[in-house]
Amino acid sequence: LATGLQPEQHGVWRAEESWPGGLRPIGRASWRAAPLWTRLEAAGIRTGVVAWPGSRPGADWGGLVVDDSFAEASGTTAQAWALPRRCVPEQLRETLRRRRVHPTQITAAMLRPLVPALETIDQSRDADLPRLAVGLAAGATTQSAAAWMLAQVEPAPEAVFIHHAALGAARAGFEGRPAPFDGVVAGAWRFVDALVGRLAALAGPETLLLVVSPGWRGAPGVMLA
Repeated sequence: LATGLQPEQHGVWRAEESWPGGLRPIGRASWRAAPLWTRLEAAGIRTGVVAWPGSRPGADWGGLVVDDSFAEASGTTAQAWALPRRCVPEQLRETLRRRRVHPTQITAAMLRPLVPALETIDQSRDADLPRLAVGLAAGATTQSAAAWMLAQVEPAPEAVFIHHAALGAARAGFEGRPAPFDGVVAGAWRFVDALVGRLAALAGPETLLLVVSPGWRGAPGVMLA
């Protein structure tokens, strides 16, 4: 989707790669073919990218790139969550820092649409609800950066590429699970649908908007343009 080429040609096809220092996350140096946003920038078209795999460090690209480390929460609270170095253009660090959602900020009301029987779960013993909160927080953080890019950046990007990992994360953790987690995947579809609806409402009529939310092990995801 990003290059029009197969993995053997573009080189970005796994989460980590080997290098002389051992293993590192894939990033800008991993690409052996130019992604579409760099080709558009070279043609004079303003672009924005949010959370695309292999996009770190975001500050090193042309255009406006919020890389895929931006939504990866760390620390036990929002205040303790360090913003990764160079994950966004330097002049936007403080603006975008405030737009993140930490898993501890995900409330029961936010979880209930995915887990209607929330009150039946012993949260002192359960590890699945925190995992679900992490996924929702990452989705909300990605969405917040994308919405800011579409609504508040002047001049607005003319082409925006957004990677929402919510469906793949929900399927990987909850596909085929019994109650009370049997509705998580369906809830994740509704969650992504709401995110896409909001993005469509914010995008100008001439804006190219590409939203991808991958599936997992052959289960479907979404690609909308």
